[in-house]
Amino acid sequence: MRNQLQQVALMVSALLVLGVGPAYASTATKTDTPLRDIPQSIQVIPATVIQDQGAVRLNEIVRNVSGVSTSNNDGGQSQSYKIRGFDANVYKNGYPDDYFSDQDSANIERVEVLKGPASVLFGRLEPSGIINLITKKPLASPYYNVGFTAGSYSFYRPTLDFSGPLTEDGKLGYRLNIDYENSGSFRDFVNKERFFIAPVLAWKIGDRTNLTFEGEYLHTESPYDRGLVTIGDRVADIPISRYLSDPRNLVVADGSKTYLTLNHDFN
Repeated sequence: MRNQLQQVALMVSALLVLGVGPAYASTATKTDTPLRDIPQSIQVIPATVIQDQGAVRLNEIVRNVSGVSTSNNDGGQSQSYKIRGFDANVYKNGYPDDYFSDQDSANIERVEVLKGPASVLFGRLEPSGIINLITKKPLASPYYNVGFTAGSYSFYRPTLDFSGPLTEDGKLGYRLNIDYENSGSFRDFVNKERFFIAPVLAWKIGDRTNLTFEGEYLHTESPYDRGLVTIGDRVADIPISRYLSDPRNLVVADGSKTYLTLNHDFN
């Protein structure tokens, strides 16, 4: 049922992207530039599309973008991408992120996909382009959102998104995104569990200067599943749900990241 709803939302989202979509992007020029003034091919997936689609992973979000496809997923442990047939680099707020990215959507505000060479701004890259994730930032007004998603194969995912000012003058703000996910699979004994938290603190030092601290922590537990085995040049004649490895051999991974960004407008 969840997959069917995602397909419907995906078609609606595609219409939104082709119709009235974002007018600005920061990936191509590292400035907030109108899309009409950018000579490169860039497509923006805004928060409204991500929410309408009910996407929980980056690989679900990039389905909205033509020429972008998923590649090796390392037995269900991560995800890599291709743009126009070449490997694509994943960035976050303009900085390099994990090459094999299994990014959660909880703290993603929008996704900007730049197609074509971009080494002038981003350094050594494949000629395909980049996938740049723009994260959620603190809001000026108090904001509280609690969500819950359920679907097939015992899938459930509660989320929290809190934001607002921490001081009366509004110069110090916060944002906190948390989600927990537990799910089964059409594959026997393939169960997954994830916990993700992303706190953000933003300090408005002056009218033109801002300091932002962002943190991320991700805990995952899931079996390593490469899919069906082959015999010679043919897939073995066994049910697609058959899992041949030991389900007790879970891959347990913990990852954390921190970002400290100082922005100043000189003119």
